[in-house]
Amino acid sequence: GHEGDVESALGDLIRATHEEPGCLRYVLNRHHDDAAKFVLIEHWQDQKALDSHFRAEHMTAFMATVGPWLEGGSVLHVLEPVPSGDDTKGRL
Repeated sequence: GHEGDVESALGDLIRATHEEPGCLRYVLNRHHDDAAKFVLIEHWQDQKALDSHFRAEHMTAFMATVGPWLEGGSVLHVLEPVPSGDDTKGRL
């Protein structure tokens, strides 16, 4: 029931995150069939940059604000790319 509030807070988070060293990509997506589900696709220079992101003031403020609204919390999947096919279409 707080989708608008979460989306607004995500916008603030994204703008601040885009300024972080090591942030190569940080893209917000909404689930096609469920407007209450958001997915962030992230690409970081290295683990050190990602670790720093989690400690950033804007990240901790975001989680303090939206944490109570996240049903079941947030889920983090760390993935390794497996490029295939056309190099420009097969990579994020």
